[in-house]
Amino acid sequence: GLWTGRALHSLYLDSPVEQYRLTGSLPTDLGLSLPSLHHLSLQRHALSGPVPASLGALDCRTTSTTPTSSACIFWLQGNKLSGELPMSMSISR
Repeated sequence: GLWTGRALHSLYLDSPVEQYRLTGSLPTDLGLSLPSLHHLSLQRHALSGPVPASLGALDCRTTSTTPTSSACIFWLQGNKLSGELPMSMSISR
């Protein structure tokens, strides 16, 4: 399905027009279904519900030799998502 892919690193599904907007909520296991995901862009849709806590399980560490290569970046603005970001997303590991 759309939300599975062991080797998927980037997913860009921005919606410039209203008739192509995704609706509903993000799968709660999104971070587990896409373990290699580092870039997610789902801007300007009609997604609702919480940001999945499983996104906090992604390996977004950076190192001194590769300071940005593993960083995770999520663009989710323009939706109706609620709640707080998973705490593990805001803590450097």
